[in-house]
Amino acid sequence: PAALGHSRVRTHTMRVPPLLLLLSFFSPGLAAAFLTQSAVLSELLVEYDATMRPSQTECSATSADHIQVQIVTDALHSIDQVSKSYALDALLLLVWSDPRLDYSTRNLSCADALTFESMDVLGIWSPKVSVPQARSISLGGGSGKMAADGESVEIGADGTVRWLRRMHALIHCNSFSFGRVPFDTQYCQMDVGVLGYSYEELTVGWLTQEAAANAGVEASLRSGEWIATLESLRSDVRVPAPLSGYRPPSLAALCFSLERSSHGADFTILVAVLLVIASYSGFYISPAAAPARIALAFLCFLMVLNNLNSVYSKLPPLVRFSDGERVWISDFLTGTMIFNFLALIEFAAVNLGLRLVAEQRAATSTKEGGQHARITEDGHARVDEVEVGPPASATRARRAALFVVHRAKWRLTALSQLDVAMRVVFPITYGIFCTVMFSLVDQYGTNENGCVTIAN
Repeated sequence: PAALGHSRVRTHTMRVPPLLLLLSFFSPGLAAAFLTQSAVLSELLVEYDATMRPSQTECSATSADHIQVQIVTDALHSIDQVSKSYALDALLLLVWSDPRLDYSTRNLSCADALTFESMDVLGIWSPKVSVPQARSISLGGGSGKMAADGESVEIGADGTVRWLRRMHALIHCNSFSFGRVPFDTQYCQMDVGVLGYSYEELTVGWLTQEAAANAGVEASLRSGEWIATLESLRSDVRVPAPLSGYRPPSLAALCFSLERSSHGADFTILVAVLLVIASYSGFYISPAAAPARIALAFLCFLMVLNNLNSVYSKLPPLVRFSDGERVWISDFLTGTMIFNFLALIEFAAVNLGLRLVAEQRAATSTKEGGQHARITEDGHARVDEVEVGPPASATRARRAALFVVHRAKWRLTALSQLDVAMRVVFPITYGIFCTVMFSLVDQYGTNENGCVTIAN
């Protein structure tokens, strides 16, 4: 391939008119004014080996080459919590120095730089970009559907090459932690490297401090319910070798945070609280209206359960609570759902108490000398304590057992007054629950170390 490349270069060189060659001998500046970009490039590519990096010799490398990276984000979107990924649309700029392309002292052109539309047709060495966290990546230029995005290659007079392309990538963020949802901040790492070269041969870093300030993510970039903020940039990050004989590359590491600001989550919490208040209002509905009270408590329970399932559908599969992976909003909605369920159970207890009151009233009215039940001012039935014993024909042991059962049964008539107690206890208990839950948000798990990277 090198021989074919040299043959192609020499063919281009022979196309330079003999008159220009003569002028270049007597008046180099005049000849340079007439040389085209293609002709200048052809001169530069004489004896040029595109398979060798700029500082590499046939036997050893004199020094490591340095690739400078700049990423300017157009959009960060499609943040998916289930797959822990996001989509990035950006401009990718790579800058490196290739002394073999220096024409500043050769009088080949008076232009400060040569500009071309594609790297493939130039025949010069270029780095192959790698993003380890990317599930898929498309770079503009070349052929195919990405050709429409285009690319730009600029070769400076001093041999500096600037390669600009548009990039579309789907990137995995393994450091997502959902313990504090919906008050969470996620951290994501993106590494840019070059395949095929170790950090001893080639280093990768950010272009300049000024360029780095805008690299990767803008300071106030919004994407749906997320606010993205650049956290840190590191150059020449060394990666440990995972396998024997593997040549670990150098990486330019970028870290940014995703802070959730979700109206939907706030609305879910508000609805959950309102549903508990709706369940609480059932304590003021007469127990005689059984269908209304059952429907109210049951519907509130189901609506909170539906919100809880909706939250789980937006999260990846989680391990059991016993293993420590707890989500704040899940615990809050679960507790709220239990309060609604208690309202349903409370009505069943009240109904049981009223039924026992009715039975006691009937038993009392048939016993000579017994006291009858009376109705209180609030409409509830209240019976003065009476002893209704077992039949006289029963044995002594059976009479004792039946006596205990009857006593316990009649004591359960106090459940008929449970509504009065729940009107006070229920709101106080739920208020304490909410206070404790909101105070424990910071105790839930999160990525305390910020970005998690494959680099050390």
